[in-house]
Amino acid sequence: EAVYGVEPKVVLSPVQLESWPLGDGPADGRPAVLSVGDFTVRRKGARPLVAAFVRLLEECPEAVLRLSGRIGGELEQELRDLAGQRAARSIEFLGLGAPEELFRHY
Repeated sequence: EAVYGVEPKVVLSPVQLESWPLGDGPADGRPAVLSVGDFTVRRKGARPLVAAFVRLLEECPEAVLRLSGRIGGELEQELRDLAGQRAARSIEFLGLGAPEELFRHY
């Protein structure tokens, strides 16, 4: 409150954390950025996410970006083009999946 002049509010996570078991991460051991959503909705930010991921690869070249959700073929190609050939190899398009399976990709 002292910094922003308003009383803070706690926004609870919509994710049930107990359904995300802690472990060693994905079997491939690569640092992963997982994004889930309907990427056909422009405001979901798939393009800025890919642009940011390209920059992340400069510092962490072994990282992988995993996109889970609705994505059309044209958008997938647009994102691959935006990423460039090198970065596009580090982007995985997972398609639609069950929420309880997501932790395996993260």
